[in-house]
Amino acid sequence: SVDANALKELAGDEEEEWTNGRLFQYFGGGENGKTACQAIWALRSMGQTGAMITNFLVPLQTLADSQQRIHCSLNLNTETGRLSSRRPN
Repeated sequence: SVDANALKELAGDEEEEWTNGRLFQYFGGGENGKTACQAIWALRSMGQTGAMITNFLVPLQTLADSQQRIHCSLNLNTETGRLSSRRPN
């Protein structure tokens, strides 16, 4: 299995226009290298979304009231993109 850090190393960084990822050089640089890096970055993003669903949204379903509603205050940390909640139900 490959973790998020390994995928980040393969993909590189968007701020560097994907030229610092290991796959950029492996695929000969240029557009092929950038495309490979962008594909791996997208795969990494999907894994993070799946983890958020599994670790955050699914457990919230157990807190639903008789009308299938959850009452809480949500906070979005725009720096990290994470959601947090206070006082569920």
